[in-house]
Amino acid sequence: LAKLKKGERVLIHAAAGGVGLVAIQYAQFVGAEVYATAGADEKHEFLRALGVKYITSSRNGAKFEEDMKGFLKEAGVDGVDVVLNSLSHDDYIPRSLALLRKGGRFMEIGKRGIWTHEQMFEARPDVMYEKIAADTMMEKESWRYNAYLKRLLTRVDEGGLKPINMHIFEGMEKGVAALQFLQRASNIGKVVISSASRLMCKP
Repeated sequence: LAKLKKGERVLIHAAAGGVGLVAIQYAQFVGAEVYATAGADEKHEFLRALGVKYITSSRNGAKFEEDMKGFLKEAGVDGVDVVLNSLSHDDYIPRSLALLRKGGRFMEIGKRGIWTHEQMFEARPDVMYEKIAADTMMEKESWRYNAYLKRLLTRVDEGGLKPINMHIFEGMEKGVAALQFLQRASNIGKVVISSASRLMCKP
């Protein structure tokens, strides 16, 4: 939706999560520069190993703002072109908007505390603002969801996307433990509950 292009700069919040890791791969595939936020130090190290140079906090808004201003000054640019947002605490939305260049694109995938289109238009009428809800799209616009999945498969075939890190919990009886692990935000990538097929199906 953001139509990210080569040479542009994208800010990816919570970049060590499942969506974030895929977004990094896509940005690197098209030749964009990634600025990322993450929580724990091990998540920062993981992102650096992927080739992400600019990483700051997803927990402390003031530190995020300070670091990002320093990163942009170091790069000699006046802002980022795209924000992929999932954070609403500690004024992350207005802090991120302040870093978005005129005419930029703000993609919102969060659920709680997000801005309406009216709020965004009042604050930044120049910004393209989209709220992305894959679950709603799957239910109400299945044709569009299927089209995006086909594009995703094409991207995989082109080598633009590879499997991301997963934490696998074997068996449905581990469901509570998996959700508790997810709740602690300990995951890098996706949390998966794996269960043997009762239909004897094989991939």
